Amino acid sequence: MSFPPLVLVSQAHRSGGSLMAQLFDDHPELYAHPFEIHIGHPDKWLWPDLDLAASPETWFERLFERKLERYVQHGFAKAGHNVHAVTDRRRFDIDLGRMRELFLAEASALGRPSQRAILDAYFRSFFGAWRDWHASGRERWLTGFTPFTITVASSVGRLGRDYPDGRIITLVRDPRSWRVSCRTHDRFLHGDLDRSVGIWRQSAECSLALARHNPDRVLLATYERLVTETEATMRRVATFLGVEFLPTLLRPTFLGRELRPNSSFAVAQYGINQDGVDRSDQLDEAERTAIDREAMPLYEEIEAFVAARSR
Repeated sequence: MSFPPLVLVSQAHRSGGSLMAQLFDDHPELYAHPFEIHIGHPDKWLWPDLDLAASPETWFERLFERKLERYVQHGFAKAGHNVHAVTDRRRFDIDLGRMRELFLAEASALGRPSQRAILDAYFRSFFGAWRDWHASGRERWLTGFTPFTITVASSVGRLGRDYPDGRIITLVRDPRSWRVSCRTHDRFLHGDLDRSVGIWRQSAECSLALARHNPDRVLLATYERLVTETEATMRRVATFLGVEFLPTLLRPTFLGRELRPNSSFAVAQYGINQDGVDRSDQLDEAERTAIDREAMPLYEEIEAFVAARSR
């Protein structure tokens, strides 16, 4: 039993991946996975490589996203360090026992299992057990976000093996604002400017290379255009996926209800937060000098590439 192919949003964290996933939430042609896809092991960005000779029980345990247990118990929130979003929790009514039951029934019936068939069973069981989610009958794609997958060549290869009919959407954020957001979000990068710039460059280089070499399967956008030119960017995304452009693509939501931003800063308003577009004034002189030298030329090249594709 086939399930729609995956559209994976992937790039460095703090670059708009959660926002893009939330913009997909209420579209009737999409199965929109609501949080980061955590089926990789030992790290979420490593695309799985299952043992096809293992049991369905083993496959389920290998793929099962442990965050679901917390969301069921405490409600769903995707807040970052936004104190206003932390308290804005939404009910996540998924029957985890039913999810396992649905998966095992479908996976056990597979004659010659493939990883795609196992993944189809997993995601079908996810949405089938989510009691507040209702299918439209028009779904054409499964959408989700996992940071950094595109930076690991073996993971990109396995993703293409499993979803040759799939798509990748990848975002690049201005490295100056990315640095400000990232150092607030990730304490390990706070004092390590060189490592921070290296992570940004690796992700940006992978994004640009994939978009150049696979234009039919990979769409490259910038965080800045997504936030300040949301309609134009999401119309481009809708065309890329062959789905109808609807106003729901302009509002970050969970089950159709607006969300506060997943931000490194306190943001009280709902919807898209434009305050994060330019935080360069929060850089010190050493940070600004290093980023201008090591990262801004690449960002300007990417912005030119995206501008040309957006015409």
